[in-house]
Amino acid sequence: MIFDTSQPDTPILYRLEKAAIDIKNSNAFTDIAEKEVFAILMRYGNIDINKPLVPELYETSKEPDMNVEEDKEDGANAIDTDTAMASYREKEEKLQYSGGVFDIYFGIVMFLSLRSLKLHPLNDVSQFNVAPKVTEYWLRYLLDNNVCPEIDDDEILKSLAVVERSKIEFINVRKLSKRLPGKFNEACSMLYGGTLKAIGDLQQSELDKDGSGNASDLNWAPKSTVSLITLAESKELCSQLITEGVTHVKKESVDIRVEQILENDSQIVCHRWIRESTQPTGEPFRLVLDPDVIKYVCPGFYIEVDLHTLSNGMCYIDQVSGVWPSYTLLEDIII
Repeated sequence: MIFDTSQPDTPILYRLEKAAIDIKNSNAFTDIAEKEVFAILMRYGNIDINKPLVPELYETSKEPDMNVEEDKEDGANAIDTDTAMASYREKEEKLQYSGGVFDIYFGIVMFLSLRSLKLHPLNDVSQFNVAPKVTEYWLRYLLDNNVCPEIDDDEILKSLAVVERSKIEFINVRKLSKRLPGKFNEACSMLYGGTLKAIGDLQQSELDKDGSGNASDLNWAPKSTVSLITLAESKELCSQLITEGVTHVKKESVDIRVEQILENDSQIVCHRWIRESTQPTGEPFRLVLDPDVIKYVCPGFYIEVDLHTLSNGMCYIDQVSGVWPSYTLLEDIII
């Protein structure tokens, strides 16, 4: 027996699983990276498209053999659907869906931020490129086929709005994280006593700088890097903006949020950000970024850094330990 996935009397988990397996069998995804990301997305949602919770439901979904007479009295050839659905309900209870309803918005945001960027990073740039497309297909399938009528359409539409932003931000976060803090900030760090640490290795190959490296290179834990510039070069890089006599005032380990991009000046306007209150704090400040770095910055990005303030009011960053898209629920991320 196959259930109508639009009927709310069947468990949500079963309907989602059935929809996922239907998509898999429809060959909607032909690219290897798309198939991989779809399987990852489903596993994140507690659905294994290769190992359904009750495989017998799918094994008997084909047309019945009219030459076989079913023993209707003892149901020898029938699936015990009550037991099958009980298995899904039991798993749902263990998963403890919020309010008994699948929290799709929270799940999508976390998949396109914490899960895929830090906890279990996607394997390579091809997966980063297709993740928004795959996620969008899944959401539109749920919406168009009314798979979960108890989930308000607005929740799915809100999730789709996040996916739309991720089409640019998701891959840019990866590229930016491999380039920060950039040569200017590295020079300041060398001159004023900061710690030369960053997410990516400053000695990465040119191929990797183009964004085609493996995700294993995307190290979200800060690691020591070897400076690529000399002290003299550092002074030259800083000379046009920082004059003699300027001293280091303070260092703060903070989250900052990008408010504005001044690309012509190679600067970004930022605020310190308080996760618990999801609010900016203090006065806005500017940071200088190299041209090959600033092009990957998007308004709303969050960056975990050591922020240094100089006596002339200028700021620089080092020890970058995280870059997050603008849609990230930063208050739910414990680093």
